[in-house]
Amino acid sequence: MENVSTLSDSSAEMLAAATAAEVWITLKFTWSSKEYTVTIAESDRVLDLKEKLFTLTRVPNERQKILGLVKGKLPDDSVRVADMKFAPTKKFTLVGTPVGEEFKEISEDQLPDVVNDFDLQIDAASAEAKSMAQDKRNIRKILEAAKNLNINIMYPLRPGKKLLVLDLDYTLLDTKPLTSGMLPAEECARPGLHEFLELAYMHYDICIWSQTKWTWLEAKLVELGMVGNERRNYKVDYIPMFKVFSMRDGKPFSHAVKALRIIWEHFPQFGPHNTAHVDDLSRNFVLNPGEGIKISAFQLDGTLESQNDRELEKLGRYLVWLACHSDFKEVDHKNWKKVARALKENSEPSSCGIHDQWEIGVRILSNHVMAGGFKYPICSECASSSSLIEMISSVTRSVVRSVRNSKRSVPTFVSCTKRTFVQPTRTERASVVDTPPPHELENKFTPRADMLGFKLEVPAKVQGTERPIYLDMQATTPLDPRVLDAMLPYYTDQFGNPHSRTHAYGWEAEAAVDEARKHVADLIGADAKDIVFTSGATESNNMIIKGVARFHKEKKNHIITTQTEHKCVLDSCRKLSEEGFEVTYLPVQSNGVIDLKVLEDAIRPTTSLVSIMAVNNETGVIQPLKEIGAIVKKHRVYFHTDGAQAAGKIPLDVNEMGIDLMSISGHKIYGPKGVGAAYVRRRPRVRLEPIISGGGQERGLRSGTLPSTLVVGLGEASRIAKLEMKVSVSAFTSLPTIISNLVMNSATVLRDHAHVSALSKRLIDGITSRIEHITRNGDPNGYPGCVNLSFAYVEGESLLMALKDIALSSGSACTSASLEPSYVLRALGAAEDMAHSSLRFGIGRFTTEAEIDFVTEKIVAVVQRLRDMSPLWEMVQEGIDISTIDWGQTQH
Repeated sequence: MENVSTLSDSSAEMLAAATAAEVWITLKFTWSSKEYTVTIAESDRVLDLKEKLFTLTRVPNERQKILGLVKGKLPDDSVRVADMKFAPTKKFTLVGTPVGEEFKEISEDQLPDVVNDFDLQIDAASAEAKSMAQDKRNIRKILEAAKNLNINIMYPLRPGKKLLVLDLDYTLLDTKPLTSGMLPAEECARPGLHEFLELAYMHYDICIWSQTKWTWLEAKLVELGMVGNERRNYKVDYIPMFKVFSMRDGKPFSHAVKALRIIWEHFPQFGPHNTAHVDDLSRNFVLNPGEGIKISAFQLDGTLESQNDRELEKLGRYLVWLACHSDFKEVDHKNWKKVARALKENSEPSSCGIHDQWEIGVRILSNHVMAGGFKYPICSECASSSSLIEMISSVTRSVVRSVRNSKRSVPTFVSCTKRTFVQPTRTERASVVDTPPPHELENKFTPRADMLGFKLEVPAKVQGTERPIYLDMQATTPLDPRVLDAMLPYYTDQFGNPHSRTHAYGWEAEAAVDEARKHVADLIGADAKDIVFTSGATESNNMIIKGVARFHKEKKNHIITTQTEHKCVLDSCRKLSEEGFEVTYLPVQSNGVIDLKVLEDAIRPTTSLVSIMAVNNETGVIQPLKEIGAIVKKHRVYFHTDGAQAAGKIPLDVNEMGIDLMSISGHKIYGPKGVGAAYVRRRPRVRLEPIISGGGQERGLRSGTLPSTLVVGLGEASRIAKLEMKVSVSAFTSLPTIISNLVMNSATVLRDHAHVSALSKRLIDGITSRIEHITRNGDPNGYPGCVNLSFAYVEGESLLMALKDIALSSGSACTSASLEPSYVLRALGAAEDMAHSSLRFGIGRFTTEAEIDFVTEKIVAVVQRLRDMSPLWEMVQEGIDISTIDWGQTQH
């Protein structure tokens, strides 16, 4: 992959000359009791000034009120700086409220709407077009944008190819149902998208340039196959739009446009003579009106017209015809549809340049699957044998890539299709062929990465990374492909109800559920009959805590838990308090571990249940379960542990540890979401009152039809977790000792734990060796896959906003919406500012060393940058003990 981020010498000289030709002035502003200095050119406008102030204060342009620029009123954004007279020493005042940059789910009314979008037509020969092109401000800012642009060449630009700049939203796909999730991604693509890109790539290097915020579209484009294919080497992205002013209803109006010169400055082989720019909005052509090809906006409005849209078919014909021209400036694109229509009717325009027209239709039959598309007329020069070979081979490759539409990796799909299924007659079994069935592949060809010549973006993350690096394993884990493989047959062929005892469909599902039950039990050293399937750990915790307490309420009404439990445990206990139960919330020590003596002193004759989590979801602290179990058993009290963060990650044996009840989550061990389990001991029997009534399934403790597919996934995830973590529990006396031993001697553990431990150490050492004033929250001997660090003199939310390339958390996923500091860290004795500055790093099975190294570099750079902006950090650097400052005396 080649990286291009510098201008040519001539372009650099032009930028220097444009900069030197400007008259620069310095303005001083006060905002929020702070002073800022801004340097700006006289040719700039008030809008440019506001954008610079935004970078300093984070106050959005629309909220900025600049007092003093124009006497007695607020200046219009279109006013040039040169038109305002400033006193050299005058200070201006900025009024406005800043906002954060955190990503939020977009609502329906926030989605782009083409119907009401502002558009305008500017003729290439008009005075307005020439004025915009010659504007000193525009020239300088285009060159600045080109200089700051980083371009990653994913596929080498091919000699002799033309350049095609394509808009994304409403040109290639319908953005609104795509980003809102109303429709699957493949249904939002414009008809003929794949075939169009295949054809265009034969003649053009393709650049996709979209003004829609990338965060909205990334996940959906992965589904479309335009991002994140099996080679993971291309990413469609957007670059900043260039703002200009046009007249609207007689008044200046600012709008973002696309300046092709930004691209041309990096690639001198491209220019007006060989570039075509396709967009559904003419306003994007105002700086390059001669290169613009206006296409109709595409919206899936449910009409026959949208379903039968053939705009890309017409455009494909036109672009092939256009590619035959040596100089595009000789062609007027205003009538491109007439040319396309003439080509279809085989009536050549006089200047078409086509010799022997003929239809090319590629039909590849492979295992009863037809791969082909529109039949485009192509001139004989373009239809050379090499071009035909390129087209045929690319279409053939798309058969394999179309498997991506089902969101399965190719290995998973192949292994799935090799499984043995019961035939409809149920009298014999047969192996399914390796090839996907026709209905899975027909008409599902999606655009591929290798059709696109290069991408434009800000500096990339780790090479090959398409989405933010995921380090939030305590919130959820990705589905292991082996788990998906086990689940797929139960979505299709083996779909029976496991509670149907009168036919083979039910028997098959019941057998699968029983096998999954055994795998879950084996993971924690339990009997399979003790496992009750639920919807997840939250339901299991509610069922166990409320069920045990209510069953024994006549004789025992006291419950013990800790201050650092998961929110669903604390809320269940609060609910019971409202019902008259007494709840004791045990404090924890500074390392997050409970004091065993405090626990024993808290137990009363009326205590029915002790609920203490195994591994904390925010700090990774491991409680001494074996010791707790011994104390609780001595007092004849039931012992429950929330094992959502422990099962499959650390060794557990319910019998050896004296655990009577346990909660387990599927999606925390690389299984599916929506399924979990509760371990409820039968011998000696633990009695609890069910909270769900119905058909009496699951020993009457949890009624309702079991989702056999999800249960199978949980069982397979448990089986894999046990394989990936083989450690003898009996070799150690307590869990913290086990973990400490594993960190020191990774040879005692297989795969998962050694992998996670090594990456955890690499992360901690990499950060702490380069940044001072860092606190690791919790016990250092805790679970290594959960690392919680506090960065002094830095706000945690600011850290998260600056680390958009990394998926992290500042606390529990279940309480992340709260702006309050983590109650878990406060319980450990952390100061409020340190609790606010904490980040949780979740490392897992699929985390790589390259990702850890990237995260380390990013964290170090961001923390240093944020500290440099902090007045407190400046005081600390000067040796001032800020804890001795009476901040109340500094306020006026």
